[in-house]
Amino acid sequence: VLLLLVAVAAGVPACERETTLSLGKPEKVADGVQFYTLSHPGLLEPAGVVAIQILRIDPSRVDLRCALAQDRPMSLETVPDIAARHKAIAAINGGFFVVRNGDPAGVLEIDHELVSDAALTRGAVGIVRAPGKPLHLLFDRVGASVTLTYRQGGETVAVPIDGVDTTRARSKLMLYTPRFGPDSDTAETGVEWQLAGVPLHVTERRPNAGKTPIPA
Repeated sequence: VLLLLVAVAAGVPACERETTLSLGKPEKVADGVQFYTLSHPGLLEPAGVVAIQILRIDPSRVDLRCALAQDRPMSLETVPDIAARHKAIAAINGGFFVVRNGDPAGVLEIDHELVSDAALTRGAVGIVRAPGKPLHLLFDRVGASVTLTYRQGGETVAVPIDGVDTTRARSKLMLYTPRFGPDSDTAETGVEWQLAGVPLHVTERRPNAGKTPIPA
């Protein structure tokens, strides 16, 4: 589960005619945070039942962050519980995920670390923090890929990595980082290499072992 803590920007699907959106009177959540509820049928074309909730924030007075369920890429936790752990003023579900295990469905980066990749481009929001300036948001479609590069016989070899911190698939090369958990949580099939150090190097080759410990 991906959450945006403290704020969210909400959109209304485009229609053929231009719609003037009146937010009405907000409810104050905290200094710099206002909550709006919209339910006018005219927001849709044709008109119909609709319910929209919007948080408006003042970036100079509040912060905006991402968080994971249980602070792991593949885990499940309710929005209120995640918000409580991070002492958030407000929180929303901030992205699509696999319902059965919480695996993020698109690109996700937290604390400058890629925790979920996606070869296909998908809509994404970037939270930008510049020194001495309020945070601002970027909206675009992005994808991400990872490549393993190593030297062999004096030559550089590049191998695409098929997934980051996600379910291992047959005949695929996966990368597991410390954020994933204490081990790879895999079955006793395939071959796993334990990596450590800077730059990373192989410390152990583990055929048909599974649950390889992930160095912190």
